[in-house]
Amino acid sequence: MRLLIIGGTSFLGRAAAEEALRRGDEVTTFNRGRSGPDVEGVEALRGDRADEGDLAVLAGRPFDVVVDTCGFVPQVVGRSVRVLQGSGAHYVFVSSISATPTWPGAPTPDGLDGQPCASDAGPEDGDYGVLKAGCERAGTGSDARLTWVEDAFLLEREVAPWTELPLWMPKGQDGDHVWDAETGAAERAGLRVRPVTDTVRDTWAWMQAGGRVPKEPPHAHLPRHGIDPDKEQRILTDWSSR
Repeated sequence: MRLLIIGGTSFLGRAAAEEALRRGDEVTTFNRGRSGPDVEGVEALRGDRADEGDLAVLAGRPFDVVVDTCGFVPQVVGRSVRVLQGSGAHYVFVSSISATPTWPGAPTPDGLDGQPCASDAGPEDGDYGVLKAGCERAGTGSDARLTWVEDAFLLEREVAPWTELPLWMPKGQDGDHVWDAETGAAERAGLRVRPVTDTVRDTWAWMQAGGRVPKEPPHAHLPRHGIDPDKEQRILTDWSSR
């Protein structure tokens, strides 16, 4: 595996580099050369991640995984993401529990949205935890945040399965077997499948690299799919105020 570690000379980054080398991976590190000596066996590249000119040394290089252990400012993390978006790599951003809105004053359950912070925020736009939350969003290339809402809650608010929420089909809606289709013959004829996460990742990479969907999709003559943004916001507000 070809691994790029942004950082890689101290603390967590150094441990990641040493473990990857132990496993036989090809490891490249990118850092300023100030926090510690390079791990023996890595390809060490020098540069300041806040400098777009320095980041250019990474452009066009193929990696399987990028591990970002030292991102503290969203706009800086965003630069790294943009430079590496054509590398085909899975981008792993190491965040902090400080990014959550509850810690340390209250228990911190799994699945919380991070503190409010834009993905292009600068160093003066918040404290450590706020900026870490913004860095998480910069790592995904989007300010969108996932909110998991229970099926029953959506049905009570008349969200239409499949059309308002594409591919959503809760139990008991005359679609319990929507994914239960025999594919044996197609597979024997050569059909190959892969995880949905891979398809989403590669489609997003294609779009970020300049791919464009048709202005008029093939099903343009059919009723528009997708939930109305105002309706979606009302449901999210109701859900968060429970």
